[in-house]
Amino acid sequence: MVRRDLLYKPVMRMGLGIAQARGDVVLFLEPDNIMIGRTWLRDMVKPFMDHKDIVGSFSMYNGYESNMPMFTKYCALFGINDPIVYYLGKSEKIPHFLRTYDKGNILYTDNTYTKVQFTRGTLPTLGDNGHMVRRELIMKVNRDPSSFLHTDAFALLAGMGFRTYGVVHNSIIHYTGSSVLDFCRRRIEYKRRYYDDKKNKRAYLVYNPYSFRDKKNLILFILYSLTIVQPLMLSIRGFLSKPESAWFLHPITCFSMVVGYGYSEIQSRISTVRK
Repeated sequence: MVRRDLLYKPVMRMGLGIAQARGDVVLFLEPDNIMIGRTWLRDMVKPFMDHKDIVGSFSMYNGYESNMPMFTKYCALFGINDPIVYYLGKSEKIPHFLRTYDKGNILYTDNTYTKVQFTRGTLPTLGDNGHMVRRELIMKVNRDPSSFLHTDAFALLAGMGFRTYGVVHNSIIHYTGSSVLDFCRRRIEYKRRYYDDKKNKRAYLVYNPYSFRDKKNLILFILYSLTIVQPLMLSIRGFLSKPESAWFLHPITCFSMVVGYGYSEIQSRISTVRK
């Protein structure tokens, strides 16, 4: 029976979908995702067929089409849904100026996919935007669909020893919007809903305040963003590899997110003190 209270909670609906699924592999495909090419599904399944220890698979790149908004192109080119995730080293995708996967421990690679093993410390933000996972494994961490959250689920699986993934050498489009301002608003709301209000209950934190690595990378992100030089150099590097003007949104987006997240964090601290 469909849980009516979950119908308007998109992240939690994943848990409900998993519980209803019957196949061996579950695909997470959001409404703002577009599969690229006729063989996309077949390519995504191949790592599961070749290796029994593969937990899940996902595309190596985000893609885009020429008529899409510049901001969607920017996010695709950098392989991100938030620049801070890039600087924390936790985006599962890679930028288009890279040709080989650069995260985790590479176990095997060929022309179609790379087999990689993560640790709890190197685990990126998995489980959304075209990810596939073995149903029998994801069911281990889907006891209550109303509390399901994809990044937490994959962190819990990693804690159980399920850490090996297939990174398929293809792309999926993630439509991220048309403006920096709208993007900032949505990311700040996401932070408030899934970090500020729940960080003590989360199995996976994009920013872990107890991690020296995360603290160092956050400080570097703030310094880079406020001084602009490093983001601009990355934009130039990207443009030289793939000439698209959207690369040059990077310094603007980084600066905007520092301001936006900074304001959000001040509000969160004030709210905590008042309680």
